[in-house]
Amino acid sequence: MDQNLDKQRLALSAAGCDKVFKDHISGTVTKRSGLDEALAQCGDGDVLMVWKLDRLGLSLPHLIEVIRELSKRRCGFRSLFANIDTMRAGGHLVFHLIGALVDFERALIAKRSKAGLAAERSRGVRIGRKRAMSAGQVRHARASLEPGERPSDIAQTTQVGRSTSYRALDAEKGKAA
Repeated sequence: MDQNLDKQRLALSAAGCDKVFKDHISGTVTKRSGLDEALAQCGDGDVLMVWKLDRLGLSLPHLIEVIRELSKRRCGFRSLFANIDTMRAGGHLVFHLIGALVDFERALIAKRSKAGLAAERSRGVRIGRKRAMSAGQVRHARASLEPGERPSDIAQTTQVGRSTSYRALDAEKGKAA
């Protein structure tokens, strides 16, 4: 679907924008040349203006990150549609509240994730990537290694990489000791 930017361009021009930057790509792409160029040109006393908040940030955390970066550069931010202006006290407050809520949500998610992982571990569930070699394959590799078969041949027989075979044999050796 082709985006028509005329409505946005007209609104930004009517609001007094000197320069208009555009990205004509999917909203999920993180590398956006128009945004990068706009941010590079923002400096002390400038105001980055967008038509809607979703035109700037890919997600709420990304939006907050961009606004914080602008603030460090002493650059303001204004959203026409949401009527937010960080150059005014009310707009600045709104962004601090949104940022605090985003940080709070991140902390809650991290806490729930850690609690979930701890609960799984306590039930004996192995967390992480599935092992490349089963216990039977490791036993087979160990038995084959003793008669003098080369590790690369054992890896090929068990259908794993040579380094995976070495790591599994070393781990098994550590358990036996």
